[in-house]
Amino acid sequence: DSIRGDYQFGDGFMDVQRFVIASRALDMAVDGTVELPRGKLSADVRLTSPARASRGALDAKIHVYGTVSHPKIDLETFKKKAFKATISKLLSGRAPAAGDIDNALKKLFR
Repeated sequence: DSIRGDYQFGDGFMDVQRFVIASRALDMAVDGTVELPRGKLSADVRLTSPARASRGALDAKIHVYGTVSHPKIDLETFKKKAFKATISKLLSGRAPAAGDIDNALKKLFR
């Protein structure tokens, strides 16, 4: 298990060239930029876990943007059948309201 990161600072920006948390259950890799004075951010996050993990294999790509104090999340890809089925069931029978998936993910990844 490890935590590693490569960052570069300059002109009020933090450039996250690579931030990696690796464990037996879940790996996370992040790259992106934070505008430090205003707190604006844009980052790509990749979450992966092996099939042998306690909750099954996971492969997700998420884009985090907005500000550090009020981040927004776009789920770009998610490969886990159980999670997709749960979200589909929650949203079945009605058109998804704006933000339903964002709100569900914010609760999941707090």
